Amino acid sequence: MPSLLLFAPCERVAFDQKDNSASLINVFQGFHVLLIEHSPDNLPTSLPGAAVLVAGNALPIRWVVFSLWRRVDADEGKTFEQICELVSPSGQESFKAKLPFKMTKDFQRNVMNVSKFPIGENGEYSIKLYLSEGGGEPQLMGSYPVSITHLAGDADETKTNK
Repeated sequence: MPSLLLFAPCERVAFDQKDNSASLINVFQGFHVLLIEHSPDNLPTSLPGAAVLVAGNALPIRWVVFSLWRRVDADEGKTFEQICELVSPSGQESFKAKLPFKMTKDFQRNVMNVSKFPIGENGEYSIKLYLSEGGGEPQLMGSYPVSITHLAGDADETKTNK
């Protein structure tokens, strides 16, 4: 089975036109979310820099899960499936995505696109990466924590709790 060299959630991945090297942009660690209980007509015009104003239970953010795999000799030509799950602090699965790939080169880069990030629960979300070979049992290859911190707030306040 290929070895996992790198696994990270980030805002986007940029590929260099000359050497095709990958650059990860805005690697996630966590989000501070200001929860406001007022109606949409009564929202503040400015918020503290560390807070994000949201409507609903997910940030409307495009992001990616980047993984870099290294082939071992026994992997040549084999088909694998990368499975990515996002699990909430209470253990609920927020999303699950699958990406099949074949090891034809020494390195395999995978980019999985996601359109939102859930923020309904305060605490540590876990992005889990699994790999299965030829439809076999998936094996956990890595886990990445992303912290969601709910900040108490009022639409009239301009400070955050840290």
